[in-house]
Amino acid sequence: MGDLIQNNIFIVIPSWQKLLDYPTLGCYIDHNQIVSNILSDPIIFFGGLEATKKVEDQFLHFIFGVGYYYVKFELEDGGRYILDNRLISGLILSDFVYDKLVTAKSTAFQNSHDLIANEYIFKVPINLADKTNTQRTFIDGTLMRQIFIPYKEVIMEMMKKVQSDEKFPVHSVLCATYDKFDQILLGVRLNPVSMKDYLKPIPGILHIDYGAEQLLHQAFTNEDIGMILKIVQNLKKTYSTLAFNPIQLNTLLENASFALESNFPNPRIPPERPAQRLKASILFTASENERITEWPKNIPSLENYKLGIDIKSVENIASRISEKPYDGPQFKEVDTNDYQLGGMNSEEEFKLRELSHKRVPSKPLPSIPTSNIIEILEVFRTMIEEDYSIIDIGKCLEIARDNIRKITLHTEFMFEMGKWANIYSKHEPNIAFNKKEKSRFLEIVNEWIKIAKISNYPKIE
Repeated sequence: MGDLIQNNIFIVIPSWQKLLDYPTLGCYIDHNQIVSNILSDPIIFFGGLEATKKVEDQFLHFIFGVGYYYVKFELEDGGRYILDNRLISGLILSDFVYDKLVTAKSTAFQNSHDLIANEYIFKVPINLADKTNTQRTFIDGTLMRQIFIPYKEVIMEMMKKVQSDEKFPVHSVLCATYDKFDQILLGVRLNPVSMKDYLKPIPGILHIDYGAEQLLHQAFTNEDIGMILKIVQNLKKTYSTLAFNPIQLNTLLENASFALESNFPNPRIPPERPAQRLKASILFTASENERITEWPKNIPSLENYKLGIDIKSVENIASRISEKPYDGPQFKEVDTNDYQLGGMNSEEEFKLRELSHKRVPSKPLPSIPTSNIIEILEVFRTMIEEDYSIIDIGKCLEIARDNIRKITLHTEFMFEMGKWANIYSKHEPNIAFNKKEKSRFLEIVNEWIKIAKISNYPKIE
């Protein structure tokens, strides 16, 4: 436990308030608009970086990435339901909340150490390459029934927002800790003018304020916080250009796996969880801690609410717990150059060179053959070897797929070509593959050529 590690996971928390056992209805826009009912409050989160840290007398569990808090609610004065949301870049959970997630009874995936489904959370790794075809079919079916059908509207709204021009708050963490319970904390570097609407009250969240750095500095060094910032920005960039089929939302994870694999590899898989262990493992960094922390009595709960405690007084308790002024730097827009990552050894520098993209000049697109599948594929091999831009390769893949369809209605790689075309055609212009991506895609194209040579596809004379 302790180090930050990259771990690409997809998390859905069906109800934030149910997890917290704390049904604060909260306010909307201003504190005079009282909420009468919360109909739905899921969290959708694409995690990419995690850590478990002991801070004072508690373990804190950190997940960083691209997330979305969504709430559907009604106001006290009646009328139709209202929707609101907030983009978030992190979840910070104290041990008592995390342990509630990992000790709940499973509703699926009982025998898998890296897949979790219960009433409080649904978690799967983005990359399912280590699963058999049978396992992937079962996972896809479970995802469809439990996540993609019931939460389709939420996921589509999230992706629409992530892929829009709206400013993404790179330091915006949703917290459930002793001191910051049911609160969103923002980075002090986010300009308060641009975050004016974000800071307005939202149902289901007690408080939104600045102070993310204050909490992060309790657990991380400046170098760590710089790495968190840069990885979150890269994840946002990846998901903001990700293509997927809205009718088949499993393509969202499938395409994310391809897009993230080279720059954001999954950590090594730990051994299977022994049957006698009491806790499932959402995070790799938390897997060693077998102690179960009970829900503290001084944290307001659903049970107290049912006994008749006035919700206003409960909110006042929580706000008093969390009111600690932040004495930080002046507000300014995020600039990744403000964070320095320190020195690197020769091995780290080599890995960085492998993963670094290079800018390339624009080149005229090659002519794509129309009569011979092998010749079509060989054009792509040449484009990769000659460092054409990724977006140009994507455009040519679309043309090639259409040309191949005129030759034959079915090939074993037609669907995969379309998948890569969707991903690459939305890439930033004038950027070529890095060394690792180039090697990997050459292997893929060479495999297509091998299949084409032994399949004896027809030719157009």
